[in-house]
Amino acid sequence: RKLGKPVVVAVTNSGGLRKNVITEGDLRLQDMFELLPFENALFAFDLAGAQVIELLRGITRRGDAQSGAKIKYKLNEQKRPQLETVRLLVNGNEVEIDPATIYTVISTDYLLRVTGGDYAAVLGSAKNIRPLELTMRDALTQFVQKETAAGREIRSTLDGRFIFNGPEAEAP
Repeated sequence: RKLGKPVVVAVTNSGGLRKNVITEGDLRLQDMFELLPFENALFAFDLAGAQVIELLRGITRRGDAQSGAKIKYKLNEQKRPQLETVRLLVNGNEVEIDPATIYTVISTDYLLRVTGGDYAAVLGSAKNIRPLELTMRDALTQFVQKETAAGREIRSTLDGRFIFNGPEAEAP
């Protein structure tokens, strides 16, 4: 809503997510601070489809977090996750990524500042970078407040963002 246009993918590093389990029951503000202890500011930016694929390749390789895509992966010779296919999830439908189309992505200031590793080359070429004046924790907290005020329950679900394509015994 802040951008006035759709965002296709959101990515973050899994190291920024610090709580593995939120117990059943009322979600507390303390849970949000335990899950997201850092003041990670959200930024929107534009990437070409080919860059989005490379970004998601890095997300897969590192075991980081994303929303908005369905990734099939396998284990490479070093037993590390390797992206095989990726499609965007748009209104419940899987859509091919057009390498030439410009897509809006959201991530944190932390990932945008990383100067090396899997993300540096892709995020270093991001265009139209703009702050959302919102931290990731505040965005999640506002979402929970809005949903509960409307009487909707917050439920976690496994949504198939990552699908292992290999023998079950090898799944990471």
